[in-house]
Amino acid sequence: MDISEKLIYLDNAATSQIPDEVLRDILSQLQYNFGNPNAKYKVGSFANDFLETSRHVVASRIGALSNEIYFTSGATESNNWAFYSVLNQQENVPSVITSAIEHESVLEPLKHLEREGKIKLKIIDVDGKGRLLVHDYLKAFDSSTVLVSIMYANNEIGTIQDIELLSQIAHSHGALFHCDAVQAVGHEYFDLHILNNIDYLSASAHKFHGPKGIGFLYVKEGCPLNPLLYGGGQEMKMRSGTQNVPYIVAMAEALEWSLYKKEHYEELFEAWQNYLIDTLCSEISGCMLTGSSSHRLNHLCSFVIDGVDTETLLMLLDQDGICVSAGSACSSGSLEISHVLKAIGLDDSVSRGALRISYSYLNTFEEIKYAAQKIIDAVKRCRSFTGDF
Repeated sequence: MDISEKLIYLDNAATSQIPDEVLRDILSQLQYNFGNPNAKYKVGSFANDFLETSRHVVASRIGALSNEIYFTSGATESNNWAFYSVLNQQENVPSVITSAIEHESVLEPLKHLEREGKIKLKIIDVDGKGRLLVHDYLKAFDSSTVLVSIMYANNEIGTIQDIELLSQIAHSHGALFHCDAVQAVGHEYFDLHILNNIDYLSASAHKFHGPKGIGFLYVKEGCPLNPLLYGGGQEMKMRSGTQNVPYIVAMAEALEWSLYKKEHYEELFEAWQNYLIDTLCSEISGCMLTGSSSHRLNHLCSFVIDGVDTETLLMLLDQDGICVSAGSACSSGSLEISHVLKAIGLDDSVSRGALRISYSYLNTFEEIKYAAQKIIDAVKRCRSFTGDF
């Protein structure tokens, strides 16, 4: 097949494709392992064995204990669950620290709690590359600080935070530390025995080639956790409801598959990233990389392109069978100006030309090169419509 006839999917930070190996697991589980894992007869016990094996796999791949992993519907649920478990039990109004570039599933529940008068929220600025301003972070702590929530890597610009340092600082001030690790799990190596100041960690399977609607919350042993749903007492009596065993098994398989592939794609991804940055920034006037050039995910490139309307650019690329994005796809399809780009100091006029490219182990360098040329061509067409440049 000619590459121009293919769909080239380069929006893996929004969601990722399910590889054949993981899809076979889902279908096999749906067909043959249909039992309720909480039933006491053999069919139920068989399903429970798969459930607990998957829990062990997920735990071992991030350096956790099996009893520290709770299966959820995804990171939005996991984030909310962690926050409400910590904050609903406070006698006085506590303060919570987060950053200006967090995902909406972190910022919105915290802002909601602030509006209800239940917390004092302190939002810390970042520098022009998206790295947290540590001096401001240190000044934000006081005796009422009980929780910090900082993402491992940003979903729009790919910048990685110094989570080891930030979590140590939080603990030194007596605060619990939550990490939204959605963009990092399956893409970065985790060992929570080493990152031992992380108390809560959230992840979604569909960001690392698993199905949508399944994720997990890591809760360090001994940290507060209140029941999320009441009923039959599943998930160690903390989240009632029959577990989705086929998707849980698929998530564990997807995590193993992604980390195995990472070993073989590390250098390739760095080469692809360098190619995209060098090519687009040299061939397109007014194109600038956003985020850190050194502390960033290696499967994600993000740019702002002056004199280009993102919506038009994405439409033209879609006509060429290329799927890229402006940034986060988790805000009801909104193409509003990104709060992340505002936080790193970009003007609205520049931010309207945002472009995010995120590739996966299912892509090829041929696709990367083809997409880069199509982006260059599409930018020229966009500018021809307005007469810019």
